[in-house]
Amino acid sequence: MIAGVMEPPLTDPEEWAEIINGAFAKLIEPVYRYEGTLARLMGDAILAFFGAPIGHEDDPQRAVRAGLEIVRDIASYREEVRERWGIDI
Repeated sequence: MIAGVMEPPLTDPEEWAEIINGAFAKLIEPVYRYEGTLARLMGDAILAFFGAPIGHEDDPQRAVRAGLEIVRDIASYREEVRERWGIDI
């Protein structure tokens, strides 16, 4: 998610944690809203799946809806981070 950044560009670990935690919230909330399963946090990404352990007939649609919300929410969060900290995620 962080545009080519391997090390935090900020010197304050608390600020960096705030940015990453905010991003994870935007990634995770739609998964739970559509009853997906968060399998793993992976660096600056997540692994989520739909249909297990609880299956729904519309799991593919739930996954797409969650993905679309993630894209929408991250776009607004990206602007917030750019304005507040001057970095691009």
